[in-house]
Amino acid sequence: MDSISKERADERIELRVTRSEKLFWQEVMRMRNFSSFSEFIRTLVSNAARDLYDQEKRILASKRDAEIFFDVLAEDDIRLNEALTSAIREYKDRYS
Repeated sequence: MDSISKERADERIELRVTRSEKLFWQEVMRMRNFSSFSEFIRTLVSNAARDLYDQEKRILASKRDAEIFFDVLAEDDIRLNEALTSAIREYKDRYS
C-alpha cells in the first residue's frame, strides 16, 4: 500500500462505475485493509500505470537495440548471407 505517493493529493478525477463494480471494489478494498476508497483506487491505478509505462519503455529499448544491431550488420565491411540480408530488409520495411 505504500506504493502511492506521500504528497498531498489535491486533484480530483471523477469516475462513473456500475453499482456492482463499486460493491465488488469495496469488498476487495476491505479485504486488503485499505483505509479509504481513494487510497485503494490510487494504489491500483498507480501500480497499473507504472507497469504499462515500464512495459512500453522495454519495447522502445528493444526496438532501439534492434535498429543498432541491424545498422551494424548492414555496414559494407561485413559479409552477410542472403537470409540475414533479407531479415534486415524485412525489419527496415516493417519498422521504418
